[in-house]
Amino acid sequence: MASIPEKVKADAQLRGITQERLAQAAGLTRRQVNQWLNGSNPNISADAVEQILNFLGFEVRPPSNPPRSAAEAEARVGETVRRFQLRDKSR
Repeated sequence: MASIPEKVKADAQLRGITQERLAQAAGLTRRQVNQWLNGSNPNISADAVEQILNFLGFEVRPPSNPPRSAAEAEARVGETVRRFQLRDKSR
């Protein structure tokens, strides 16, 4: 199962979007985005992740029943990615 950073990295590369552009969209530095995408520093804010996903055209909705733990949240994200392949809002 691919993580959110792995999906973002693959989608950005496919579209020719640079890490610099993702950083601008989220108000981060290119280095912060690079570290997040490569897993060396996964600590960027949820708001920054949401800004990156919105910039790429992914729909981000809060869950109707919030997860009770980080592990449960990660499992739900993985399931959503598998089921919907992060549907592009533009389609």
